[in-house]
Amino acid sequence: MFRLLFAGLGRCLSLSFLILLASPVWAGANDAATRRAMAEAMDEYAKTKDTDKADGALLEAIALCGSDCSPSLLARAWMYIGLVRGNGAKDWETAREAFSVALGFDPKVELDPRFFSPTAQALFDGIKGQSKAEDPARVVPRFEAGTQMGCWPLVQEVETFRPIPIACSTRVQGVSGVVLRYREYGADNWTRIDLRRDGEEWRGEIPCSQLSRPGTWGMYIEAKDERDNPLERLGSRDRPLVFKVVEKSSEPPPSLPGEPPPDRCVATAYCPEEMVGTPACDALQGGASQATDTTCKVSKDCDLGMECVDGLCKAPGVCTKDADCGEGMMCSAGLCVDRPGGGKRDWFGIHFGADFASLGESNDVCRAGAQEYACFADGQAYAGTPFTGNGGTVTGGLHVGTLRALLSYERFLTDEVSLGVRFGFAFSGAPEDFFPLHFEGRGTYYFGDVVRGRSTFVPYLAVGAGFAQVDTRVEVEMVDCRPDAMTGADGVPAAYDRCLSATQVNEGLLDPVNGAARLRTLDAYKSLGKVFGTISPGLMVKLSKELSGVVNLGVLLMTEERSSTSLIIDLQPSAGVALGF
Repeated sequence: MFRLLFAGLGRCLSLSFLILLASPVWAGANDAATRRAMAEAMDEYAKTKDTDKADGALLEAIALCGSDCSPSLLARAWMYIGLVRGNGAKDWETAREAFSVALGFDPKVELDPRFFSPTAQALFDGIKGQSKAEDPARVVPRFEAGTQMGCWPLVQEVETFRPIPIACSTRVQGVSGVVLRYREYGADNWTRIDLRRDGEEWRGEIPCSQLSRPGTWGMYIEAKDERDNPLERLGSRDRPLVFKVVEKSSEPPPSLPGEPPPDRCVATAYCPEEMVGTPACDALQGGASQATDTTCKVSKDCDLGMECVDGLCKAPGVCTKDADCGEGMMCSAGLCVDRPGGGKRDWFGIHFGADFASLGESNDVCRAGAQEYACFADGQAYAGTPFTGNGGTVTGGLHVGTLRALLSYERFLTDEVSLGVRFGFAFSGAPEDFFPLHFEGRGTYYFGDVVRGRSTFVPYLAVGAGFAQVDTRVEVEMVDCRPDAMTGADGVPAAYDRCLSATQVNEGLLDPVNGAARLRTLDAYKSLGKVFGTISPGLMVKLSKELSGVVNLGVLLMTEERSSTSLIIDLQPSAGVALGF
């Protein structure tokens, strides 16, 4: 839709230019409503960084104009669209189109310093320079978002023996000096450069002779007061601004706005330019050697804001092509970013678990007409007559229930959120009327990187609902009146009749030969309702790039099979493995 909108705009741009040339800057009747909508959209974007929402809101703001908005306001709206598409979505091609439209409406439009980035500024200035709409010498450094200081250019790659000029501007009060520090990765000390004041700017340069060989470098810049205390900074010792020095680069040489780039130099008179960077040239320069990679276990083992990647300290996010980035990543505007839709987003698993239901104490559970429990003897439904009050007791607490074998599938919608299902079978339920199938739908949030496998231990939290039966088996001891006892003269079992009329259980009643009753151990099963809701914390442990172990603790909220008013908590721990594709 966005590109279709541009196609229509392209056909109208020539007419827009004629209107602008023929009329002075004017305020349209719809400017006020458009300006309010545009301000609300960018204020919301500053808080949420939701690029799609901001993009849509800005297009709606433009639609409010109809045919009656000032060119300067339309230019500002398209400028914001370029910033949102570029900085937020990393869609620099669309950002280029939006900036071009903005400059077509008003050649004097400027980027909003609240949303500054070096890449956006470079792209905007390049388009402005092509149109010759404004003298490049008037372009000044912008302020980094969240700071009161901006510097230009902030390079990501430079050729060997190319000086890097720096110009900084700051809004901080009480600044008496601006200091730049830089060093190559592996060097012991930082080199300090005190920038000189030039009007409203502070200027300096990293000398070309210092950048004599390929490597990874870092720098940070501080605005200081008269006591050398830092008031504001870009980068830091721990997280410097990282850039690469290479033999050959397709990037333009660094330069200040409106000024030609400084000339490239050579190290010494003894090393011709065509030998720069060779071992022979290094020897002539006193045996200089290139910094080597440092091994590491975690990122804090590394220096200069480097990150630990596959056991080696590497510069984070600095690239010129996709090959400079790791698996599942791409190079976008000089930074390594996750490739859209990359990584392993489909995961299949197999899991084994058990149920542990929290039951309350219950007495005489095998009595005639009991509804809470079903009692079985040797797999057959118990059909005897328990002695009153001695039909078996279930103690309160956790009791082991059914066992389960489950298959799972989940699809990652984002790097942290997935939707999935679990399907399987349950075992060890009641011998009669047991429903063995298990079905569960769930959504999961992961507190780590599963998709690209960068995290070894990833906790997660899942919520869901499903359909399954949970049976809990408890062994109970009870007193059974014997229907096969000795028969009296009237044909009625005398001992059985005596058991029914007895007031208490005694030794005579339990006599193994002539007694009216016997002690028996039965299996009492309690069935929980088949519908459940679940909250499931868990942990995913990376075993390889494709395989992970999964430990899950399902907390199921269920009702009893025969009573929907009582709520029972069933714990369903499980363990298994998951394979990603």
